[in-house]
Amino acid sequence: DRALRIVDGWGLFLLVRSTGSQSWQFRYLFMGREKTLSIGRYPVVSLSEARKKRDDAKRLIEDSIDPSVQKKLVSIDAYLKARMTF
Repeated sequence: DRALRIVDGWGLFLLVRSTGSQSWQFRYLFMGREKTLSIGRYPVVSLSEARKKRDDAKRLIEDSIDPSVQKKLVSIDAYLKARMTF
């Protein structure tokens, strides 16, 4: 009944839920707090893609930008651009 974590390294792991769904996640520290960033579902997102996204998130952390907040901002921006039809 518990989720299984298959660790790849440097905070990246594959989370396998009891339902059978599998997703890549990245665990990181930002401003002293532990956070988790969902990268995408396996096999849609391959291991090499997940590692690239992990590295991109690590670069954001080095620049003092929270990757999860950045992901939300990009999502909101894409939504607003799709809504602006004029």
